Amino acid sequence: MPKSQNSGSYLIVEQENQYVNIAGISAGTVCIIGKGFLSNIVINTAAAGAITVYDSTSAAGTKIATIAASAPIGSNFQYNVELKNGLTIVAAAATDITVACKDNN
Repeated sequence: MPKSQNSGSYLIVEQENQYVNIAGISAGTVCIIGKGFLSNIVINTAAAGAITVYDSTSAAGTKIATIAASAPIGSNFQYNVELKNGLTIVAAAATDITVACKDNN
């Protein structure tokens, strides 16, 4: 719904996200198959290894990001990107993260 302020017009977009909690070691958790939207990833516990994010239905394909094992607990990584192929998260070591995303299929 369009709104306006003194500084001009802007558009409010409401996005109903789902969430996926990944706990432990993940060789590849597929969160979305096909088109979608990645909003953000929150680090819930200290990660012992890197977390890799792919626009894919496997642990290969277009890499979106790598989150270092040193990311502090409570870190909220905002991506706000469209996904063309899917969303797969790989945790190299035990971790606990929450992924906010939306399946557009």
